Amino acid sequence: MPQALRWKLLPLAFVLALGAAACAEPPTPSVNVGSGLRFLPEVADSLNDAGRYPSIVTNPDGLPVVAYFGFEETLEEGEIPISRPVGSPSIPGVFLAGLSDQGYWTRGAIAIADQIPNVSIAFNPAFEPSVADLTPEDVTGLAMVADGEGYHAVWGSAGGVYYATGSLDPAATTQAQVTKVTGAPGFGPSIALVDGVPWIAFYTSTSSSATVQLATPDGDTWSNDTIADAAGCERLRELRRLGDRWAGTLGRGDGLGAGALVLRRCQRAGHHRHR
Repeated sequence: MPQALRWKLLPLAFVLALGAAACAEPPTPSVNVGSGLRFLPEVADSLNDAGRYPSIVTNPDGLPVVAYFGFEETLEEGEIPISRPVGSPSIPGVFLAGLSDQGYWTRGAIAIADQIPNVSIAFNPAFEPSVADLTPEDVTGLAMVADGEGYHAVWGSAGGVYYATGSLDPAATTQAQVTKVTGAPGFGPSIALVDGVPWIAFYTSTSSSATVQLATPDGDTWSNDTIADAAGCERLRELRRLGDRWAGTLGRGDGLGAGALVLRRCQRAGHHRHR
């Protein structure tokens, strides 16, 4: 074959080879994604000192919404504090973060100390001046329950026990509302809904002389009753033994009422357990 013809045929062979490669079926990758249920860790909020006393519920779409405290972080010498993005709630605060169906977290608040000029905060938080006095050392607990599209929350500190209600929707147009349950310190607060009414239980202290209090709405204020001696919890056990009458005394008979929550707290604390 003449040399010139050979060089003319080489580009043609190259083009044919490319065409054959383009028409070939692409390989099908084999990916094993596993099966069954598994935990998928996610970070709802990593800014500053966030995440103390977390409490989680699900919204009507089954997506998680987390309540927690947020504070300034303690910095080592020479460290620079993290800048908070525009639209973030101020600290300290009682925060709220919700996961969207697209997989991203919206961070807002239940309550912050004061309004931030020209800034809208997700979940439309309440402006509660006492929040400015919260510190990591004096907060004593935070709990939240869902009620359809809304939430009911309670938190405790050295400055008292506070109740809040608001929307689980980050774009809420109705502002959250906060009321003071008691000005005395409350420890380990828990909350349950009994026929739609919030019942709040807490300890008066962490000592053996503490009592277990049950607070319920009473018009514009709160009724705050001693229901047990925290050291023995005998009153709670007596009420629990009443069977069906328990539902009308301290909460629902299915163990989800406020009284049942307090009894479990007493038992976990190890105070004079009885077999």
